[in-house]
Amino acid sequence: MVVSHFQPKSKKQYFLMMGILGLVMVSMLYAMFFFRKEVKSLEAHDQVGVLYARKKVPEAIAAAKETLVAMGKVHGPESSRLLPTLDALIRMLLEQKQFTEAEPWCDRALAIREKVYTDEPSRLLFTLNQRAELCLSQGSHDEAEPFCRRAVEIGSRVMGKVPPDLATSLHLLGRILIAQGKQGDAEAPLRRALSLRESAGHADVAAVVESLAIVCRKMGNVEEAKRLEERLVSLRSKRP
Repeated sequence: MVVSHFQPKSKKQYFLMMGILGLVMVSMLYAMFFFRKEVKSLEAHDQVGVLYARKKVPEAIAAAKETLVAMGKVHGPESSRLLPTLDALIRMLLEQKQFTEAEPWCDRALAIREKVYTDEPSRLLFTLNQRAELCLSQGSHDEAEPFCRRAVEIGSRVMGKVPPDLATSLHLLGRILIAQGKQGDAEAPLRRALSLRESAGHADVAAVVESLAIVCRKMGNVEEAKRLEERLVSLRSKRP
């Protein structure tokens, strides 16, 4: 190395050289430490998926929480690197109907996305939908509505390609309005959600068709309700 042939001309130069070498060594050690922590974090996240795939959901939930603690120490508690594990944890808690426990995790995911994706607001739709779904699952329709309306407003402003989560936001809004007895208001977002899912070739068209059929029947549009119900039967018969 070039440094090994360098002869300091004074004590000051010598100590400067040694200080630089020390900083380089510390940086290398820190990088190695950080890399090892990063690998462990990724392995822990993968383990969550493995446990979930084996239907060991309680163990997967516990592993996700441990992973978030570990990753928070490495990357910081507000890092976007935590989002995949956070999303997985929230999804599992919702599936297990652990709504109260899911709420703070969902709020944390939303806060991280709001901070990180200031230039990409469409990235908020996923968590806003989750938050609305959480409220809807608990029967808190009035609390769920602002999350949905915010998601729809953000998704509708995006230029170019329509965010894939917008159809979900519109469907959720329709479901909320049905639950509130506002069938007339629910029709427009549901028709738009259906149009978006059909144009995108989305697999879950049936759920929107079912909601729209409910609206049509409650509004007295019996003929369309029957057509939608027949389509729903056909769609479900084609599922594997």
